[in-house]
Amino acid sequence: MQGKMKGRSALYTFKKVAVGGTFDRFHKGHEELLQTAFSLGDQVVIGLTDDTMVLSKVLSELIESYEVRKKHLQNFLRKHQFLSRSKIVRLNDSLGPALTDNTIKAVVVGPRVSPEVIFKIKKVKPVISCKTIFASDGSYLSSTRIRTGRVQRDGTIYNIPETNLNLPDRLRKILKKPFGDRVENLAVFKKGKKRLLLSVGDASAVKLISQNILPDIIILDGMIRKKKVFTQEQIKRLVGSDYHFIRTINLAGTITVDLVTCIQKALDVYISQKKRTVIFVRGEDDLAVLPAVYLAPLLSRVVYGQPPFSDRLIKPGMISITVTEKTKKQIGKLLDQFSMLQ
Repeated sequence: MQGKMKGRSALYTFKKVAVGGTFDRFHKGHEELLQTAFSLGDQVVIGLTDDTMVLSKVLSELIESYEVRKKHLQNFLRKHQFLSRSKIVRLNDSLGPALTDNTIKAVVVGPRVSPEVIFKIKKVKPVISCKTIFASDGSYLSSTRIRTGRVQRDGTIYNIPETNLNLPDRLRKILKKPFGDRVENLAVFKKGKKRLLLSVGDASAVKLISQNILPDIIILDGMIRKKKVFTQEQIKRLVGSDYHFIRTINLAGTITVDLVTCIQKALDVYISQKKRTVIFVRGEDDLAVLPAVYLAPLLSRVVYGQPPFSDRLIKPGMISITVTEKTKKQIGKLLDQFSMLQ
């Protein structure tokens, strides 16, 4: 048995190597890191950060739990027959056993490991960098960018064309149907982890604010059922001074570049500074639901009002869409069917 082990170890540069990470939303970059480690080491120690270590990360409240991340990691190891050559250890600091375990002969790192950590490890053992996996926009692929809703796990960007889009007639009937779940009790928005809440439409904003639920981003046009109900000044008084106020133009049946830009800016401001924004639309806000879902961070909730239609099967009320990778892809397919306006 020992002879066999020696023979197998001879196939690898090191008997044992280590890697570490959060491994949230397991993606192609994680695959590259682990494949590199297993190509170099006969045995691989995988440090997995615990739930306390992730609290300083961007949108840390959206990071999968330790047990969920461990399960996805084990699935990858099982799929590639690496389980017998691996050991997962819980990390509660940035170095873990990399310095203290003398049987670890090298450490494999990804592109986002801090220079300070690399410097400390290099003092005692070799550090090997894996190939960087880039997204389709040329920037690196990361769990943070996936959480913030910018990129898919394979590196494809959630991208809306930089031109005004026009709603084709064939989609009008489809878009009249609710995309999410009907909300009977607004208290659901007060429970659980803090998740980004976006509201589209004046009626939705009024209902939420009246229940002391303050959306992080509000998109409205001052109208309810095509009737003017609010001026810009009235809206400012309604939401209070905690909101940044920006204006855009979006004509009926279109999604303008300016609207998309304003939504992205409002999301960036919230993610980086936790500041709320009102986007006041001159024109019509109805289609803003689509770019809001497509651009928002994962697990965000986009709330809008479902107006009454002649179809009795479609009941009016408030609809909530939970932003997931699946819903983003569904919205992306719809946006692909819009025609581009010059």
